[in-house]
Amino acid sequence: MRIPFIGGTSNQRSVSVSSQRTVNMIPELDPTAKFQAALYQRPGLATWSIGASKEVRGSIVFGDNLYTVNGETVNKFGTDASVSTIGTIGTSTGPVSMSSNLSQICIVDGTNGYTSDGATVAVISDSDFPDTATRVDYLDGYGIFNDPANNGRFYISSLNDFTAIDGTDFATAQRDPDALVAHVVNNRELWLLGAVSTEVWYNSGAADFPFQPIDQAFSEWGCAATHSAAAGAGSVFWLGASNIGGNIVMMSQGLQGVRVSDHSLEDAIEGYATISDAIGWVMQERGHILYVLTFPTADATWVFDMNTGLWHEWKSFGVGRFRANTYSFFNGEHTMGDFENGNIFQFRPDASTDATAGGGNMERIRTDKFVSADDRERLFHRRFELEVEPGTGTATVDPQVVLQWSDDNGHTWSNEHWRGLGKLGEYNKRLVWRSLGRSRNRIYRVKVTDECNLKIIGGSLIVDRGTP
Repeated sequence: MRIPFIGGTSNQRSVSVSSQRTVNMIPELDPTAKFQAALYQRPGLATWSIGASKEVRGSIVFGDNLYTVNGETVNKFGTDASVSTIGTIGTSTGPVSMSSNLSQICIVDGTNGYTSDGATVAVISDSDFPDTATRVDYLDGYGIFNDPANNGRFYISSLNDFTAIDGTDFATAQRDPDALVAHVVNNRELWLLGAVSTEVWYNSGAADFPFQPIDQAFSEWGCAATHSAAAGAGSVFWLGASNIGGNIVMMSQGLQGVRVSDHSLEDAIEGYATISDAIGWVMQERGHILYVLTFPTADATWVFDMNTGLWHEWKSFGVGRFRANTYSFFNGEHTMGDFENGNIFQFRPDASTDATAGGGNMERIRTDKFVSADDRERLFHRRFELEVEPGTGTATVDPQVVLQWSDDNGHTWSNEHWRGLGKLGEYNKRLVWRSLGRSRNRIYRVKVTDECNLKIIGGSLIVDRGTP
């Protein structure tokens, strides 16, 4: 029989229900193809340039250059990967928020605001500036800043000048008296994400204060992590919280938020000691719209694919999380900053490892659904074949695929059984394992760590039925 062997991560609270796991592989569905589902490994990380040797805290594209904050240093990168330091800010750890208008970059770090013309960095000295701002956005010429010191309040700047703040140019999210955790601009609308509620505002053009709430655009779901909020492809994503509970991931649908996390992810988040430091961004990779959500303290990265509605995991060698801390699309490339050093790397389909980013080989894992008979008969596993695109190794290396199985719902696993995927050009190779014992319930798992371009199409299994 043919088994799909394709899916996302779905580790339920009881492993007897589901132990599916997909790591560093992106599920793709195509109902018109010969095989309607497949797993493709995520692109690898190739070091592109190196800034100051500290965590990359934020990044932004401004003009023809990429700007990052590494520790306390603000760096400028050219398209040729050249780097120069243009200034410093007053803090050295934790995420920063960055935005730009026509002539300025703005940076906020929860202690001060800073602006840059692309050549130097200066502190915003206006006494009306909300120094504790943790988010900055730009909409219709206005800089927008949250004000954690004043609950749900946010300020706007003068037109096209982040440095000029009128102390009367503020408003307060008014439908619920909760703190304003984050704000995001999406489709020329301002999403105000409070601790337990969300409302959406728009530019009405009013003379006294241009932004006004949209009627009916209110949700009783707020935000649990300031830097989890991200917009892209016409949608807003955030880690949700409410006055009846939290630990779910939300996505905008129209002017409301809807749950897109599943029970597997929510159970994982429930076990994290800290979730307020979560970082998120939205990116598009080969038509897949991905929301990448990292929990730094929990050392985990989860990825939601809008195309399939499935979640899967990304991790880099030696750590539980994906190494990227920041994301910008720069010079036609997905450009990311490392969470613990100054590496700036590109997320490239032709890079099949994370080695040049200081991370080592990429571990790809797929743990499939249960194989069992409806009447609980014993199954004698005669032959298992992993259907892949073979011959995608290197000219000298035959990448090894490791097969294991569990007959106790994923609590323990068999010894490792190895087969070669095929050196470059060995396109007729098949991955077959025989005489695999018996079980009532079985889960198959494959792992690959060698350098290759892994593509899993499915699996096939020959079993004989035994007695109940």
